Amino acid sequence: MHEAPDVAGLLAEDAAARERALEPERSCLVQAPAGSGKTELLIQRFLALLARVERPEEIVAMTFTRKAAGEMRERIVAALHAALAGTAIDSPHVERTRDLALAALEADRRHGWHLVAHPARLAVVTIDAFAAGLARQAPLATGMGGALRFEEGAAPWYLAAARAALEAATAADTGWRRLLAHADNDAAGAIALIAEMMARREQWIGELRPADRAGFRARLETALAAEIEGELASLAALFPASLVAALAHFERLAAATLAATPETAQWASHLAACAAAGGIPPPAVSTQERWCALADWLLVSNAARFRSQANARVGFPAVGTGFGAALRAERNQAMGTLLRDLAAVDGLADALHAARRLPPPRRGRETPTLSPRLH
Repeated sequence: MHEAPDVAGLLAEDAAARERALEPERSCLVQAPAGSGKTELLIQRFLALLARVERPEEIVAMTFTRKAAGEMRERIVAALHAALAGTAIDSPHVERTRDLALAALEADRRHGWHLVAHPARLAVVTIDAFAAGLARQAPLATGMGGALRFEEGAAPWYLAAARAALEAATAADTGWRRLLAHADNDAAGAIALIAEMMARREQWIGELRPADRAGFRARLETALAAEIEGELASLAALFPASLVAALAHFERLAAATLAATPETAQWASHLAACAAAGGIPPPAVSTQERWCALADWLLVSNAARFRSQANARVGFPAVGTGFGAALRAERNQAMGTLLRDLAAVDGLADALHAARRLPPPRRGRETPTLSPRLH
């Protein structure tokens, strides 16, 4: 049996934690679920600090968005208004806010702030606005002058910076040459990729440690492998179980035929491995080549479309008129039926074609000999 929670004890512990968070000499990190009163606690701390400072501008509250900053300022002013009006109190939290607001109003009266009439003196700002304000106060130290403004839509600047970096690169720059090779020598595409990364640099810039290149590469390849396996798992889930067993049967037939020709022996090996796995390979990086071979076997070249019929190229010889013609006709017809059934599965052709275009899990270190095409 589970013991009943000590509600009174939990409430007392919660109240004590909230009081500790209001102590100006203490730094606090508050972690709590949604709806637990974190914003109310921030407002209470702001009010508590107002009762102790000479000027309200000595207190700075920072948020991520203008909307959040505006809402917090409004709630602080609302608490001051409610304290002036003496509105009814309906909870212990509101009662604590009222006490703090009254103390803040006393400081307001004593110093002549007139916060209710001039709420702009409450420094509740976004992180960007705070940083821009600091830079404007020290134009010589920052080297950026005094006419600064925060640009919310920075995408054109990211593109311009990426283009300038590429145009400044020399022909011997192996980093750019590798990137262009990865982008199929499409300079515009490479620039767009870099600009997109710059917009999300907080997610990766901390990983760029020159002294740990091997570790950085390993982390990148681990992330890439996880993405590849996720795509393959989604592809595997699209195959109807009723068709997978039939697929294995025809893979064995095709592999036996293709193995007789050196040019298609490796293809045959991959198809045989697919058959041994029950029709489709496991969704793993180690089986990525088998997925590509399966996709090439089932789809037409360079398109997300299933083959319309079986033929000698994929391991099903022409029917002809000699010995075994009836059996060959039966097999080819059955394989054609399977292809049509697979083509009827929504999204399967697109997912198979996408598997053929997945990158390798480990990037080579070769230096390509490509020149960029700027457009």
